[in-house]
Amino acid sequence: MSTGALVRSLSVMAGVWLLASAAPLYADAPPPAGVSGALEWRLVGPYRGGWATMAAGDPSRPDTFYIGTAGGGVWKTNDAGRTWQPIFDAMSAAPIGAIAVAPSDPNVIYAGSGQVAARYDVAAGNGMYRSDDGGKSWKHIGLIESKHIGRILVDPHDANTLLVGVLGHYFGPNRERGVYRSTDGGKTWTQTLFIDANTGVVDLAADPADPQTVYAAAWQVRNYPWLSYFEPNAGPGSGLYKSTDGGRTWKRVSGSGWPDGTLARIGIATASGHRVYAVVNSAKPGKDSGLYRSDDGGATWQAVSHESWLSNDYFSRLTVDPNNRDRLYSAGQSIRRSEDGGKHWGIFKGAPGGSIRVTRNV
Repeated sequence: MSTGALVRSLSVMAGVWLLASAAPLYADAPPPAGVSGALEWRLVGPYRGGWATMAAGDPSRPDTFYIGTAGGGVWKTNDAGRTWQPIFDAMSAAPIGAIAVAPSDPNVIYAGSGQVAARYDVAAGNGMYRSDDGGKSWKHIGLIESKHIGRILVDPHDANTLLVGVLGHYFGPNRERGVYRSTDGGKTWTQTLFIDANTGVVDLAADPADPQTVYAAAWQVRNYPWLSYFEPNAGPGSGLYKSTDGGRTWKRVSGSGWPDGTLARIGIATASGHRVYAVVNSAKPGKDSGLYRSDDGGATWQAVSHESWLSNDYFSRLTVDPNNRDRLYSAGQSIRRSEDGGKHWGIFKGAPGGSIRVTRNV
């Protein structure tokens, strides 16, 4: 290499080194005045903190309702969903599995942490929370080892009396599963239903005419990190339980027509005239999976639909029109509606294939 070429090469290397050493100074320098005035902050996510897991409305203000999300806490809207505000960011739990507004005092809101979906990356919570001012502030009210809470029922006449369906640990057994009851707003709890260390409760529903009659859906589920999509989330502990004294005592439902195979997740809803709906997922798809209906409080059952999308471990949520017990909705890949008690369904909202989300049967 000639002397001139060597000098030019060393000069380039020195320039690169100087630029590199000056980079932090350059990065910290303010932008030119003509540019800084045009800069604006914008939200780049998360938009919902994951999918919505549960919704609850204020009965006195129809435009005010709340959603719990899989990883973003609780959100509130005062304008029927046009705008939302996160109201749970100061709390120590992000995943929400259940949320409920007290019918007798809409300022009282309960939130149960920990999502309930059979996923390998499911997020656990740390118990129950309560707000007494419409979500402006919250306090932790126990059940730390519940981990995943599926449903909360508040007594329609007493904001301090409630039932909580606790699924428990996903990756191991624990004693803190089943149904818990409190009569002092969560200061103390009584475990009124315990099945076994591997079976928890994922859903609750009360008879609309008699809130002392309550149904609980039990789910024996255990996720294994290396088998989460190959091992059925089912077991003999899964089933339906009924209480006629407000959740103090329980009895397992085994009426005529109820599936007798090994079951997985069950979703339940109640309607007038002692009607009970149950979306049942089975370890053997096609045999016992489907929608079941009882018109006598669970004494007898009939299978009304075996649509493949109905039963799964992700959704299994049913809502009945309070003015028409034959009209019900199922929210999953799409929102579907039935006008004949679950026999036939049509898509009410959403993509038939559920966009990018796939629901699986086990």
